Amino acid sequence: MTGVQTCALPICYPKIFDDEHVGKEAKDLFDNAQEMLMEIVAQKTMRLKGVVGIFPANRSDDGEDVEVWTDQCRTEVKATFCMLRQQAEKDNEPYYSQADFVAPKGHADHIGMFAVSCFGAEELAAKYESDNDDYKKIMAQALADRLVEAFAEAVHKDMRTKTSGYAAEEIGRAHV
Repeated sequence: MTGVQTCALPICYPKIFDDEHVGKEAKDLFDNAQEMLMEIVAQKTMRLKGVVGIFPANRSDDGEDVEVWTDQCRTEVKATFCMLRQQAEKDNEPYYSQADFVAPKGHADHIGMFAVSCFGAEELAAKYESDNDDYKKIMAQALADRLVEAFAEAVHKDMRTKTSGYAAEEIGRAHV
């Protein structure tokens, strides 16, 4: 629920509507968000766009980075992604890096990447700001944030289950 998450209210949707202290305001916020979402859809004021790529890659010789190759021949490195190891203090546990999950040279592996964005959100927020309507400006920004987060989840699932197929068994299984 957009407004509840944005306002950091501690009670979960839909139970929050029954709360004696914030229930009415939460329901009003929810209804306002639903109304604005319907307007966004009807007027097409926001558009979600994304790009996906899967590239041949291997872990670097020192095991700390991921090298992305120009092609499947794997003779020329196009880019190197420096990976940070986990920083939290641990007792007798490894400090993982994303590079640990990419195969070393000599084994065919790939890295998948995607980027998503919500176009039109800034313009809509600016419109509400010029109307001196801070409430709708914040609501539009919050909706854009939630829409692009949901889109990122959908793209990531599609990459896992369809594009790369490494998690094809997820198809049809509900995410918890």
